[in-house]
Amino acid sequence: MLQQYLSMFKEVATLIFDIAIYLTDVSSEEANLLVEMLNSFHESEKDHIRKCRLSLNLCKLKKILS
Repeated sequence: MLQQYLSMFKEVATLIFDIAIYLTDVSSEEANLLVEMLNSFHESEKDHIRKCRLSLNLCKLKKILS
């Protein structure tokens, strides 16, 4: 479910805060999958503004999961 949400709203500024309450229950394997997923979105994005938003969300996600 988190993966679907992440793929649909990957660049929304509030993404990480929306899913933060669910991140406490994810396993380390699931956490790694979410980070890899967002990282792949980031790497494949061509638009600079969208890439910046993805970069911020990726940093927030890593911080929460660390």
